[in-house]
Amino acid sequence: MERIGFFGGSFNPVHLGHSVLVKRLKEELQLDRVEIILNGNPPHKTVPGAGYNDRFMMLKLAFASFPFVHINQCERDSAFVHYTYDTLREFRNFYGQDTALFFMMGYDSLCSLDTWKKGFNLTDYAHLAVISRPQYDPELLPYSVKHFLKNRLITETTSKNALNALNTPSGNVFWIDSRELDISSTRLRTIIHEGYETPEIFEAKLQPFIDAKVIEYIKQHHLYSLI
Repeated sequence: MERIGFFGGSFNPVHLGHSVLVKRLKEELQLDRVEIILNGNPPHKTVPGAGYNDRFMMLKLAFASFPFVHINQCERDSAFVHYTYDTLREFRNFYGQDTALFFMMGYDSLCSLDTWKKGFNLTDYAHLAVISRPQYDPELLPYSVKHFLKNRLITETTSKNALNALNTPSGNVFWIDSRELDISSTRLRTIIHEGYETPEIFEAKLQPFIDAKVIEYIKQHHLYSLI
């Protein structure tokens, strides 16, 4: 059974934490392909920064060496709000029941899943892959979310139960601890904005967090100079 992961976000800007995480998820979930869904008008956040076209170009640069990654523009249209439930339903209709789909989300998103459009029905169309941290405990989640996770949560991706679930099209929630780079896009936008005042150290300040080709693109297009 083919396995496809979906990683949505504003990527404003895309950073090394994103690329490291994509590699980790590919390995943990044995994914054949990862579709990165660039949000045009996400319902859960409004952020300043680069426009859609610039964010798309930065994603292409950041993942140019990842042959299993495709930048998906299904949510490009900013004229209306795109909901994950609708997007996953469309993907399921397209791929049918012979493909396992995995939608990646952070712990914070899981905590507020009861506020999403049909959030507890997302597993009708895909598995969820929750990116957590070692200090986060599923027992601390809101009651409604814990109830949703009952009989769905898989915390060990190498267990027999997990291996069986990986070969089903949808329905489970995989809990994936991540000790990778914890980078804030908000903080990066501030660093970039302030960096224009000290061009001699602009790149040095960003290199630990952002791919060199993306840094060059940001400089050339003077992105985040106003935030």
